[in-house]
This record gives sequence, structure tokens and C-alpha cells, in this order.
Amino acid sequence: MIPIHYISTGTVRFKEAHRTLKGWRHIRFLRIMYGRKMTEPLPVGCYVIEHPEGVIIFDTGELAAAQDTLQYYACSHTLSWLIASHGILEYEIAPEQQLDQQLLALGIHPADVRWVVLSHLHVDHCGGIGLFPNAEFIVNADEYRNALNGINGAAPCLWPEGWRPTPIRYEHGDFGPWGESYRLTEAGDVVLVPTPGHTAAHQSMILRDGDFSFFFAGDLTFDEGQLQRKTLAGIIEKFEPARRSIDKARSYIKRRPTVYLPSHDPDSSRRLAEGIITEIQGK
Repeated sequence: MIPIHYISTGTVRFKEAHRTLKGWRHIRFLRIMYGRKMTEPLPVGCYVIEHPEGVIIFDTGELAAAQDTLQYYACSHTLSWLIASHGILEYEIAPEQQLDQQLLALGIHPADVRWVVLSHLHVDHCGGIGLFPNAEFIVNADEYRNALNGINGAAPCLWPEGWRPTPIRYEHGDFGPWGESYRLTEAGDVVLVPTPGHTAAHQSMILRDGDFSFFFAGDLTFDEGQLQRKTLAGIIEKFEPARRSIDKARSYIKRRPTVYLPSHDPDSSRRLAEGIITEIQGK
């Protein structure tokens, strides 16, 4: 089996309306801004794959400096306003919980990471991009363009100076229920698939190891339960693409034993450690 490690770079609390869609969807962002109830502390999950072709990171989490959210996000007018006026998120991240420090504890030097795959460019998924000096960063081309244009809630002002990811298109044809995909490895066992919804160009990563798959979902859903119930999170850019993305993920998991691993699911670490297969009922 290919070694896979789960790492949480501290915890984050969102507005409950961020995690769970309730009521009329067209006022979902107002519910997020003005809602008072916060979630419990949730993991900021990242994954480390010790692949024979090189170490792969899926998402980087955030840095310890982000605990001081107002100062840290001051360069982003939108984020600083949402945090100052509406308290949309709260972090608890100790310096030793940063991804680079936890990698060193595993015996992996950040300079030896070959690929960093980013599900999307929200700050809690790409805050650590400056920690990997030699990595190739893989991001959906439309996600990158939207972030640069200020469309999808990203904060390019926080990116390292001169940071240039590899913007990809899904050029490698069918993969399961997806009509397009991107093979990351020469072996073809690590594949990226489009899972739009949370952002317009969100992507997920699938590792096939023997008879099993590991589905690194990012924010396709907040937890396994949303996938099983076919329910949407509150923080969704594109509704119909989100529903189709969930349907395709369910279809894939029905056909092949799969460990489903969203970034903010407190049970993802246990499912990975114990190899717990996600069961999908119904259509």
C-alpha cells in the first residue's frame, strides 16, 4: 500500500450557515454573514502521499499567523471586512501544527515535495503554499484565473511573490463517471477530476491503490454525511454543478471500494487510519 498521512493544520470554526444550507438558497451569503452560531472546531485537513514517483501533498492548510485574522488578512479588502464585521471564521493553529513542521515529524523535508495539488484557492486550503520551494503546484486553470480576478474569495495578496502554479485542463479523457480527467502520475494511479460547486472550478483527487480508491474531496462536501444524504453546504458558488459533482462522486464510490476524505470532516482521519469504506445507499 502507498503510505498516506492525514495532517490537520490546527482547527477552524465557521458560521454554521457556512457548513449547512438551510432555507432559501438565494440568501445563503446573508445567512453566513449575519448568522451568530458557529460550528465546533473543525480540522483543516491536508493529505500527504508517499508515492513512488514523489511526495504528493493535497491542500496545504493555513499558517499559524492566521490566528490573528484581522492582521493576517488585512491585505484583502473582502476578507478583512468579512472577518471584522461578521466574524466568518476563527482559527486555532500552533506553530508546530503548520504543515511543514508536521512533515518534518514524519521524516519528510518540505523541499523534497514533488507536487502540491490544490482543491481550490480559498485561504484555508492554500495558506501554506510558500512552504514548499521545489514543488510543482497543480491548480485548475479556471480556479487560478478566477482567483486572480477576485471572483472566488481567494486572497492573491497573500501568495508568495512570484508564485506561479501549473494551471491545468482535464485533458486525459474519461475516468469513471467523469468525462474528463488529469493524470498526475506516469503510473496513472493518481487522477484529478473536476468537482465544481463549492467554487466554480473546484477539483478533487483520487488515488487508486490495488482494489481500493482514496477520494481526496477538498470541500466537495463538508463531511461524509452530506455526500450520503446528497445535501449541499451553505458556502456554494454554483448549485447545479455542486449537485452533479456529488452525484458523480456517489456513482464512483458505488462502483469501487473508496475511502472518502473531505478536508473538514472530523472523521476523515479515522476513516483513513482504519481503511473505512464509504457506503452509498440509493441513487
